[in-house]
Amino acid sequence: MGQRGQANVEWIALVFAVVFVLGAAAVGLPSPRDTGMPPPNAVREAYGEDTERLVRRFAPGLVYERGLLDAPVDPRECRAVACARGAAPVFFTRVAHRGATTYVQYWAYYPDSSWHGLAGRHADDWESFQIRINPDGSVDARASAHHGYTGRRIGPDLNVNQVDPSLVPRRWRRGWIPYAGWWRVARHSHAGFVVDAAGTGRSDPAARVTLVPIETSVDALPQIYAVTPPWRKSVYADPESSAT
Repeated sequence: MGQRGQANVEWIALVFAVVFVLGAAAVGLPSPRDTGMPPPNAVREAYGEDTERLVRRFAPGLVYERGLLDAPVDPRECRAVACARGAAPVFFTRVAHRGATTYVQYWAYYPDSSWHGLAGRHADDWESFQIRINPDGSVDARASAHHGYTGRRIGPDLNVNQVDPSLVPRRWRRGWIPYAGWWRVARHSHAGFVVDAAGTGRSDPAARVTLVPIETSVDALPQIYAVTPPWRKSVYADPESSAT
């Protein structure tokens, strides 16, 4: 009798589970795709397998300057400094082809910026790490920094384009340098430059970063910011632009 009663209970639970699923479908509860969040294979869906491999292979790890507590986040989920602190990082990716050259842009959103104290403080901050895969297979990189791009930091002022003067070929102008796989992020301002290793401070390896193709998610993103979002910047259309 006990076994029969237990079976009846299990049968009733199963019936209720089926009714709930059918009822959810009937009233139109959102699927993961309906919420605007990317599906697990969003990068592959957006670019195909070959380009997905490139996007993941060259995604940089993040190295945070001492005292920087926040991480880049998805503005659909977080637009306040409090929820960006200690968050799992997110990059929005953009792929462009110009002839035989391929560009991948990794855009990072932070809820605010304070690069010059109160005078430079503003809500919202979009920064980027960009790579260029040349026809010969070599790869260059640069990072956004206020009013230009930097490769390796060679001076105290990240407001100007910084390129090691020993790198004289034309391909390394506008901030481009030979690729290195880490993006150093300055405290408060989030201005960046390219480094070879994470060092001993706080960092996030590329494997921890969630990648979201901006081309297929832009319509679901908030459209109003205190700064210009990536899809309205000139460098989005022209990946060789020096404009940030």
